[in-house]
Amino acid sequence: MATMKSGKTQTEELAEQLDRHPEFRDKVRELLEIINNKSGNANKADDAEDLIWEELHEMGRRAMQDWADRKHERIVAESDNRKELRKKEKKGSTGTRRSGESG
Repeated sequence: MATMKSGKTQTEELAEQLDRHPEFRDKVRELLEIINNKSGNANKADDAEDLIWEELHEMGRRAMQDWADRKHERIVAESDNRKELRKKEKKGSTGTRRSGESG
């Protein structure tokens, strides 16, 4: 019983992830169409292999580009946060008096 529940949870999780990345959902659908030979273009194993490799190559390229874009966004956000913290520290500092001086 627990196996079925965890399987459903994994399926739902995968569906949610694919919904967040519709371009990959479409590529997975295209791979499944190749596997099922919906277009009829894969008459030989070599044809199917070529089509599958093309789709996988495109998916890999897109995945790397998305990864790089997200990494860049994180770095920019972290940099902006550090700049904001430095600005607040400078504005909040009133300085300290040197000891021994009378004012």
